[in-house]
Amino acid sequence: MLKHRALVILAALTLILCAAPALCEASTPMWFGSSDASSPESVGWYTLSGSRYFFLPGCAESRLWFADGSKATIDGDAIENGASAEAYADGKKHKIKVNGKQYNVTILKGSDIPAIFINTASGSLDSIDASKENRESAEMVMLSGGEEFRFGITEMRKRGNSSLGFKKKSFQIKLQDKAELCGMGKAKTWLLISNQIDNSLIRNEITLDMARYAGMDYVPKSQQVDLYINNEYRGLYLLSEKVEIKDSRINIRNLENETEDLNDLPLSEYPMLGTESKKKGSWKAYDIPVSPADITGGYLFELDRTELRYEQAKTAYRTMRKLTVEIKSPKYASKAEMDYITGFIQGFEDAIFSSTGVNESGKAYYEYVDMTSLVRAYLVQEVSKNYDSNTSSLFFYKPSDSESTTAFAGPPWDFNCSWGSYARSHNTAVLKPRGFWANSVTGMSYW
Repeated sequence: MLKHRALVILAALTLILCAAPALCEASTPMWFGSSDASSPESVGWYTLSGSRYFFLPGCAESRLWFADGSKATIDGDAIENGASAEAYADGKKHKIKVNGKQYNVTILKGSDIPAIFINTASGSLDSIDASKENRESAEMVMLSGGEEFRFGITEMRKRGNSSLGFKKKSFQIKLQDKAELCGMGKAKTWLLISNQIDNSLIRNEITLDMARYAGMDYVPKSQQVDLYINNEYRGLYLLSEKVEIKDSRINIRNLENETEDLNDLPLSEYPMLGTESKKKGSWKAYDIPVSPADITGGYLFELDRTELRYEQAKTAYRTMRKLTVEIKSPKYASKAEMDYITGFIQGFEDAIFSSTGVNESGKAYYEYVDMTSLVRAYLVQEVSKNYDSNTSSLFFYKPSDSESTTAFAGPPWDFNCSWGSYARSHNTAVLKPRGFWANSVTGMSYW
């Protein structure tokens, strides 16, 4: 019963942390951790409304540590440095006295899920918070299944689009070496999703599970984790694979890597072509000297109807119906590659808005996209009643013609606004459990 009570309190306080994540005091007279207070996986306290809390990971035993030479008691009983804290992680307030000064402290222990501890090189998130473009190196410790794993992080940055405005940030980390985290396949790049807009914190996970059961290919794997940054508890996060073309993820030909191998400079260092104008038909690409002989794939692109995404993207296209298509891979596409994929995308759009389903070139819409994948992707959006259906986070990937002459809908992504979690005053129908949603949203920029 005490454990359940502690977990309920922990869940409630996690929601508070979504709105106020950086509340750990600069210096505390005590710490919790699996080793001593100087270890990277030590945990400092939070102060919320004048009360102090410790949020302990559920996957490892935590011990209470003080500065050397300190005298301490809990509820009047003397306690030694490094003593187990398990008996006190009951969600009740305890009186802890250190060198004669008393503190009222509530100790909460999470459920048995992995815990990730990240310590940035600067010791803060100030630089990362300042801009999406800023990166910082870090060290990472993961506690999982009774084992401890250590990794170097070459780049950590905040990620997202609309979620950049949330107080509880999402992050992307790039490990120094490929690693298999929680059985999800080896990779360097991983995401830590905050799910702030979803009070249940599970909508993304259950919808991705549904997509997997529905037979969609390349559904990102994920794992709930407790996240600590610079010894501060940041809340419950979703550790996830990134949507990208890789052997362990979207396993199609990597056109970006092949293009980079053929050129002397990194692709990002070539001058940009096209325009920042957001008019229909606008595009952005790069003046890359050499493209592979076969430029029919693989591509990964994401649909978003906002002009902002066109501004933010390195390579993008505004269709004739003013839909933004960001080319995620190749991130820095050559002019030849851009001509191919924009012609493909525009041909599909023209076909689906034709009264006959056939564009002026004589190609039907079903000649562009694998229909089984499209139906499955649509059903996942519709059944989950995703607010962002047909507006953003809609991915397609196109293998080279030798693999497939059609693109495929997917992978599925970003469902924190599904299952009635979010609405605006003019779109409250999304909160109703009955009726269609994805196929009812119409307008020039919607497919």
